[in-house]
Amino acid sequence: MNLSMLSMTGPKPIRTQRMTDHFALNTSRLQLRILDSSAAPAVLDYYVRNRSFHQPWFAARNDQVFRLEEQKADLADEYAGFLAGRALPFWLFRRNEPDRIIGRFAFTDIIYGCLRSCRTAYHLDQAVQGNGLALEAGQAAIRVLFEDFRLHRAQASIMPTNSRSIALAERLGFRCEGLSPRYLKINNRWQDHLHYVRLADDRPKQSPTPPAGSGKLNICALQPMHISLLDDYYRRNKDHIERWNVPRSGDSNEFPSWHRYVFDGLAAQARGQQQDFLLFWPERPDWLAGHITCQKIKPFPYSSCEIGFSIDRLLSGRGLMPEVLSSVIAWLFADYRLNRITARCIQGNRQSLRLLKLLGFREEGIDRQGLYHGGSWKDVLRLALLKSDFRCFE
Repeated sequence: MNLSMLSMTGPKPIRTQRMTDHFALNTSRLQLRILDSSAAPAVLDYYVRNRSFHQPWFAARNDQVFRLEEQKADLADEYAGFLAGRALPFWLFRRNEPDRIIGRFAFTDIIYGCLRSCRTAYHLDQAVQGNGLALEAGQAAIRVLFEDFRLHRAQASIMPTNSRSIALAERLGFRCEGLSPRYLKINNRWQDHLHYVRLADDRPKQSPTPPAGSGKLNICALQPMHISLLDDYYRRNKDHIERWNVPRSGDSNEFPSWHRYVFDGLAAQARGQQQDFLLFWPERPDWLAGHITCQKIKPFPYSSCEIGFSIDRLLSGRGLMPEVLSSVIAWLFADYRLNRITARCIQGNRQSLRLLKLLGFREEGIDRQGLYHGGSWKDVLRLALLKSDFRCFE
């Protein structure tokens, strides 16, 4: 795919004498353009409109940045970088609104030689969020990067709390390679960043297919974008969860521990040894309602795993978990071809024990004083569910 030499038809730009139209790329709804300094008024208008909306993810910006001369200078440097092959900075326009910028999808710091890589950054106008425009732009821009510029690797660095950008990166085929603590100074604070990478021969991969939602709760496979939600969930449910579970070791109340949990879990998932599911209200995808973890997954001839679960204290006792846990168990038996699922339960935890037996789990034994919890040694019940005994909850 080549950048085409297009002559614009239609009305002349309103805010400037000329907006660069020599390098443009059309998609079904968008035009992606490389701009020079003549487009500074339109770029400034875009940044001013979205100043507050974008600021949580930007470095601190003073008023100098929001001046026309500053934008002219930045665009002149950017355009020179494009002509020198060091950048591919696309600005986004609707095809039916060719004078109003609605976003940016840029590849910068292009390096050739044996590395052949670049940095990736993108943002979109607040008014057009949620319409798939960033995905449409990214798919077109990435094709140009790999086919015309013949690069091998593109990297995007994203704050763990920026769930929209993470979701877009994953839909575009970027894969999370790790975390850099205190990597960039955003709004005068050093912030952790996840590193997402797309290679030229990569294709967007499908995340592990979670079981269908229960009707009352949606079930989602764990992803890096969920780190902040896990942190919030376990903070607000700490006493509720630790009543029957061992407190997480070390700095369990510190946010970085959830980075480690998620990346260790994803690594175990890649090895086929673990699978985590998060539960959400359909109308509240930003509020974690529960967590189901399937650990110690062993292939044939063992064909087994251990399951654990929790639900928000506000939802406990409302009959939500049987259906959703049943759905996960059915998926584990079918997708992982398991024959046996085990669970452990502190004696006295009647609510969890009742739920497990409702689904067909049977007690197989007891570890006398198997766990020190709440200031004393507690007996731990061992339960197991065979595929042949499973009763799918309806």
